[in-house]
Amino acid sequence: GLHGEERRLIVLPRNDASELHLKSLHRIRRQSHLFAQILDIQKTRTDIHIVLDWVSGPTMKDYLDQVRAGNIVRPSLREAFRLARTMAHDLSRLHRHAFIVHGDLHPENLILHRDSSRLVLIDFGSAWLMEAARGRHQTEGHRALYAAPEIFDTEIAPHESADRFVAAMIAYELLTLQVPYEGLGGKAGWSQYRNEMTGTLIPPCSQHPDRNRVPLDAVNSIDAVISRGLDLQQGQRFQTGREWTDAYDKAWFDLNSNVRS
Repeated sequence: GLHGEERRLIVLPRNDASELHLKSLHRIRRQSHLFAQILDIQKTRTDIHIVLDWVSGPTMKDYLDQVRAGNIVRPSLREAFRLARTMAHDLSRLHRHAFIVHGDLHPENLILHRDSSRLVLIDFGSAWLMEAARGRHQTEGHRALYAAPEIFDTEIAPHESADRFVAAMIAYELLTLQVPYEGLGGKAGWSQYRNEMTGTLIPPCSQHPDRNRVPLDAVNSIDAVISRGLDLQQGQRFQTGREWTDAYDKAWFDLNSNVRS
């Protein structure tokens, strides 16, 4: 930056795919208060240069690794769910206002912002315009673990439901320090695993040491919103962003009710 501030630079080859991606970034730019701020976009004859603000803080992967190693305190059940709820609302705004599917949500693409204690998305390299999603290579930019099962089904176009599935995975990991479905994540829904994995999800709150110190209604609500978000069948998950965030808000209300005695 002009005064020595750190910036993140993305360089894309100038081609049709990058021009489509640039269109999605312009939409995201209008919502940049929710994500890593896009400061400048410039084109050369061969490349597109995108300059983003540097978000200070550890990636969610680094944070969880430090918690698992015992180097930092495990987040309380309330704090873990607060982070998950905020992420759900921000992601829903991305879908609703920018008409963008992120497409590559995973713990290395989230920063735990030091100043605001929010989870901030920093990478939109696989973002899809909703109206242009069909026809994209379904596994492009995806990591098999942090991807909804339907991403690997060539008959199903990318959908915001895929982002919501991975957000539920991250919420589950925040609460349990484990990847759901015995570490298989989205791969649990692949044809070779689905029959064995269906019905095996352990409710997240049952694995958190705070579970007996919060209202029972909150435990049930949190388990319900995350478990439904992780259903291996797309049609059984939340079908709209409003339904999804309303369920998070209900669980948050229950969590802030009278503490269990």
